[in-house]
Amino acid sequence: MNIRAILTIMRKDVADAIKNQFILAFLAMPVVIALIFKLIFPADSQKLTVVAYDPDHSSLVAALQEMSNIRLLEVDSDNQLMESVRVNKAVGGLAIPPGFDASVVAKKQPELTAYLNHRQAEAKRRTFQRLVQQQVAALTPPPASIAWVDVDAPLESQAQAHSFLVENFILVLILVLPVVTVGMMIIPLLLVEEKEKHTLSFLLVSPASTTDIVVGKSLVGFIYNLAITGMVVGLNHGWKGNWDITFLALFLGSLFTVPVGLLLAVCRRNKVDRVFQVKTGI
Repeated sequence: MNIRAILTIMRKDVADAIKNQFILAFLAMPVVIALIFKLIFPADSQKLTVVAYDPDHSSLVAALQEMSNIRLLEVDSDNQLMESVRVNKAVGGLAIPPGFDASVVAKKQPELTAYLNHRQAEAKRRTFQRLVQQQVAALTPPPASIAWVDVDAPLESQAQAHSFLVENFILVLILVLPVVTVGMMIIPLLLVEEKEKHTLSFLLVSPASTTDIVVGKSLVGFIYNLAITGMVVGLNHGWKGNWDITFLALFLGSLFTVPVGLLLAVCRRNKVDRVFQVKTGI
């Protein structure tokens, strides 16, 4: 492999992607969607009232209390918690079991109960859920489990527990979107542009080997994939909690989608060549 040729191809494709308005808009789409999601469900701009029963003054409640957008009210017993959520019009409440911090350190995976007040706006409830999940994920692994309980919810939607994946389906979808779309489409789009500009033929007869061309274009797709997904993760505070697992998932996802994009580009090019041969008789 010719490292210099690979780097030259990579720099050329990176610049071409930025100059092409269509490709640039395609790359910006996941970031724009993430920004819209952040505007619809703001995490920091809403003042949230939260009720907590925390007999041993856990670090989890202390972390929430330090947040500027949290107004924390404490009650003396677990029985008062739900009623206090209603009376104070809180977005939710937390019932922390005794010895919570010690159980987390001992890796016993303690369970805490979180209440959601359905008389409050959906955006506030989602924000409260994300804050609690982020703080729990930041605990020493393995984290505690959360049992979600609805307060004053309609009977048809009453639920005693919600899984992390279901409650964050939209956020998970936004994170998966750039991994799949950018990884699988950036290389085909670059090849289409080279086909239109008639630069692909010159590239094929250059000193760079076929392997150099494949590696160079794959690196471009890989770099743009990680860059866009990194921006989306940053906008949604994805570095909090198990950030190492998040990075590993994005890295492995890119390793899978970029070769698929390269395969699609090759298939697309072969199809275009066959069509050209049929029309021209060459």
